[in-house]
Amino acid sequence: KIHKMGKVTLTYFGGTGRAGSTLFLLEDNKIDYEWKKLDFPAWGKVKAQGAKGLAQFGSIPVLEDGDFKLGQTTAILTYSASLAKLTPKTQKEQAFVVSLVCYAEDLRIAWYKCCFGTPESKKAGTVAALKKFEDATQYLEKHLGDKKYFNGDNVTAADYTMFDFLSTVDGAFGEKNPFRKSKTVMAFLEGFKKRENIAPFYKNVFQGMLAGFIQF
Repeated sequence: KIHKMGKVTLTYFGGTGRAGSTLFLLEDNKIDYEWKKLDFPAWGKVKAQGAKGLAQFGSIPVLEDGDFKLGQTTAILTYSASLAKLTPKTQKEQAFVVSLVCYAEDLRIAWYKCCFGTPESKKAGTVAALKKFEDATQYLEKHLGDKKYFNGDNVTAADYTMFDFLSTVDGAFGEKNPFRKSKTVMAFLEGFKKRENIAPFYKNVFQGMLAGFIQF
């Protein structure tokens, strides 16, 4: 275990959702953690507590490390990366990694518009998302280049969030997934999937969650 200070607790729903990137990171780096899964009634009680309760900004996931509580997906992911000693050494590399994490969140917003809303809005969201993902391919190719990971030979928070996002899109869209046209992007996706500590979680937890999606 890398994190020696005790078990961290990640509170979210039963699906990986916005906690997926952090869950992959925690699993891959063997950080001692508990995934506290809330059903909707339990989440309703937490939310009703407002600022006095667990939710730091009225939403989950929330990470607890001792008496420290942290909200917001990107903050949780980057903090978890620091626990695993994955933070790049230079400020420029750190900024680059954060830019990729933020970009993945931008793309994820487009994905969510495929999943939530009226049938008409989801249909329109799917068309818009596929176009956005097609455009995004060139940028992911640019930043990956011929590197193993986005920041070179060393894995960072960016790789976990991109892997989580790309896996979700590929599982949902299948052959319609625009990223499948890129050998560079798919090589990253398939290579990351085979990491020793990623593979079991992907197969036993994440893949099962994807099976619940109706393919678009």
